[in-house]
Amino acid sequence: MSFSRLTASEMREGLLKGEFSSVDLTKDALSRIESTNEVYNSFVRTSAESAVRDAESADKLIKSNGSSTDLLTGIPVGVKDIILTKGLETTACSKILTGFIPTYDSTVVKKIKKSAGVIVGKTNNDEFCMGSSTESSHYGPTKNPWDVERVPGGTSGGSAAAVTLG
Repeated sequence: MSFSRLTASEMREGLLKGEFSSVDLTKDALSRIESTNEVYNSFVRTSAESAVRDAESADKLIKSNGSSTDLLTGIPVGVKDIILTKGLETTACSKILTGFIPTYDSTVVKKIKKSAGVIVGKTNNDEFCMGSSTESSHYGPTKNPWDVERVPGGTSGGSAAAVTLG
């Protein structure tokens, strides 16, 4: 089953009803990234192993706490490559930062993790977010899913393309 057209609210509802698991959602998201990324280049890296582990933890949390869990619990999330993620390479889509592994999480990542959201990977953006088209990334441009001859726009083009691609 593909979950790519569900909203986050619909995902949460399905998780709480036991219609599917966070592991199901996460594996589907990772599969979707793998099947679309070669053409659209919306993600610069995924974190499959830790994402599945985090999804398993979220499933246990949902099973024990149900509707008292946070809104993001078990929901797959992509994070821009400029946002620090402890233990996961963060390059701001620049060659100069290749191999940089942050020793701490940014505030937004801390909040996602505290809510038991599942980070599936890092999305493409302009190098150091200095641009307005997601064309100046060390990893190459992100393509617009509606028309590959156009840019997805903004420094969040990878995120925009990922959402559009489901």
